[in-house]
Amino acid sequence: MKLDFLLNDNINDASRALTHMVFKNGVVEELHTAGKLSEDDMTRLNKDVQNRIAGLLEAFKCKEYKQLLLLYTASKLYGSNWDKCEPLPLNKF
Repeated sequence: MKLDFLLNDNINDASRALTHMVFKNGVVEELHTAGKLSEDDMTRLNKDVQNRIAGLLEAFKCKEYKQLLLLYTASKLYGSNWDKCEPLPLNKF
């Protein structure tokens, strides 16, 4: 299966979908519904995350591998003390 949505002009839609997957039914939405994040906070978070995901997708689309490698390398310095990720199946989103 091709990832044509990354190769065409669908960066906006793809980044919106991924942002939705990150926030829907997750901790961020739980904080929002518990009143710990305002509607303005959620709007700002959604926009920021969507823009950052769009930047990543655009980098993949444009084959900016040097920039992606720099980002990956930097992530080894920052966040290295985080817990190991536990990928969720897509049906959990």
